Amino acid sequence: MSTAASSSDALTTTICNSIQALGRGFDVTSDIRLLYCKGVPGSRLVLVDEERRRDLVLCDGVVVPSVSVEIDCSTGQKTIERIDVCSFHEVKFVFFFFLPYHLSWACLNFCFWLVY
Repeated sequence: MSTAASSSDALTTTICNSIQALGRGFDVTSDIRLLYCKGVPGSRLVLVDEERRRDLVLCDGVVVPSVSVEIDCSTGQKTIERIDVCSFHEVKFVFFFFLPYHLSWACLNFCFWLVY
């Protein structure tokens, strides 16, 4: 079996497991892997129409068979949003210029210390 075919099979299996986990609960204090979803497969906290089904076509031609018509896949965002990072002095200017009350240097330094 080729690597591309086995990769596609693994992707399809993972997507099928994810679809089975939709609407089921997790115990966030324990383990949130798909294997440990609460309830038996097919039981959901959210009502999903299981009668009307279709094949879900994903990117790269991967097809997931027999998926509820209420479940869809987004193509996602194709662009990467660039967010500039401000220096300490730029942030200091914004804090002191736009805040209606006085902010101490110690408080501002502490805020930056928490980030690093």
